[in-house]
Amino acid sequence: MSTKLKSTHRSAAVEPPLPPGWTEHKAPTGHTYYYNAATKQSTYTRPSLPSDEPLRIDYGASEPDYVMRASMQALEEFNRNNFVAQPGHFAGGRSYQEHSRRRGNQGDRPKSKAPIPNCAPWVLVKTRLGRRFVHNTETKQSLWKFPQDVMLAVIEMDRLEWEAKKKAEEEQQETGKRHEESQPKDDARRSETPVRDRPREPVGPEEYDSDEYEEVEVTDDEAEATDEPSKRPRFSHGTESENPPPPGPVEFNEDDIAWQLAQMEGDDGYAEDRGYRSGEGDGEAEHVENDEEDEGLPLTEQDNIALFRSLLDDSGISPYSTFEKLIEDTALLEDSRYVALPNTSSRKAAFVAWSKDRIAELQALKASATKEKKKDSKVEYLRFLQEHATPKLYWPEFRRKFKKSPEMLERSMQDKDREKLYREFVAKLKMGDAERRKELVGLLKSVDKTKFDKQGDGDHFAPDNLPDVVLRDVRFYILEPARRDELVKTFLETL
Repeated sequence: MSTKLKSTHRSAAVEPPLPPGWTEHKAPTGHTYYYNAATKQSTYTRPSLPSDEPLRIDYGASEPDYVMRASMQALEEFNRNNFVAQPGHFAGGRSYQEHSRRRGNQGDRPKSKAPIPNCAPWVLVKTRLGRRFVHNTETKQSLWKFPQDVMLAVIEMDRLEWEAKKKAEEEQQETGKRHEESQPKDDARRSETPVRDRPREPVGPEEYDSDEYEEVEVTDDEAEATDEPSKRPRFSHGTESENPPPPGPVEFNEDDIAWQLAQMEGDDGYAEDRGYRSGEGDGEAEHVENDEEDEGLPLTEQDNIALFRSLLDDSGISPYSTFEKLIEDTALLEDSRYVALPNTSSRKAAFVAWSKDRIAELQALKASATKEKKKDSKVEYLRFLQEHATPKLYWPEFRRKFKKSPEMLERSMQDKDREKLYREFVAKLKMGDAERRKELVGLLKSVDKTKFDKQGDGDHFAPDNLPDVVLRDVRFYILEPARRDELVKTFLETL
């Protein structure tokens, strides 16, 4: 009798489809992961489509108070207004949150954040586009839909901000009104206060000062309708003391306008026309300087020669060229310093003197440059060996000890050349003192005597001035510097 075995296999529940752009893959370990080719993002959590059903709240179920009802209505209105931009509510799933933010919030970023009173650790974050969400600083959770307690705190926070803003606007309006009310009073006070409030000394008719009168605006109608004399008289020589200034409107002419411009620019020429001198009038006029003092002292012949030589220095002409070559340059002839000397003969004499001085300077620079010889790496290394080398150290030990010295790091010398010189130098040091003296004397005798001609006498002896063939030889460094220099000076005196 055949029996049928009952299958214990249970079909897996049908999973919802993946959102657009997501694909399912198997990792080498057998785990299933999901990948989005558009955002280059992968996750082990299966993404799901956001729910299209909005949140529905039954306000009559629990009969909340009016504060709770207002907060819930505000929450529902907020969700309805932001439903398109933020289609779903996700408390977790960071990968899908980032994916949604890339798809729906292009260009929107957090702009500012503010702590929510009595609702720590929640903070209210505002974006560049004016939207708001809450963020938990402890759990790092961000929500577009505010929790109930957070929503109440945010409503209270908005109410306090609105009241503070309203109060600031009212204070600003009151300040503006007070400023507008006080401004006409200040203007009237300034118009009623004349210039005479400033303390001034009384002046007589002969010491008349034009600053005593106020500036008067005159129109053509006033000038034609009145025949009264002007308030400020026209100024002319010899008429001030005879005719006192009568009151009345003034008619400006070209002289008056010129006078006002001169006063604005601080010109003292009008004081000269009126005859002001020091000690007269109000004492504000100064002595007129002489024209000779303004011009200054005349230039001497040496000054003119110095000007011409400065032109030669700036021209860049060679001191070995001729004066005829100089005058071929038209740019120099147009320079004002060229005519500092009166004639061509004086210019030529100054050019010859300048050429001699410049040639002497160039030769001195060339001589000093030849004395400053370029450092020879071999000479520097031999001097380094004279100071630090000892027969107690083998070459590997010496190289390890002084490997960071500049003489050991010089690239112009190879390491094998340093080793050869070191071994030769140490071998010379093992010789007796008399033998080393003979080695040095033999070196000096092997050099041509003509190469020692420029060394001078023994009192001005300097080892650096010896020929290179001596300075580059190991035998020159096997004696102590003091004994060696004394021996070399004695040898030079016998030449």
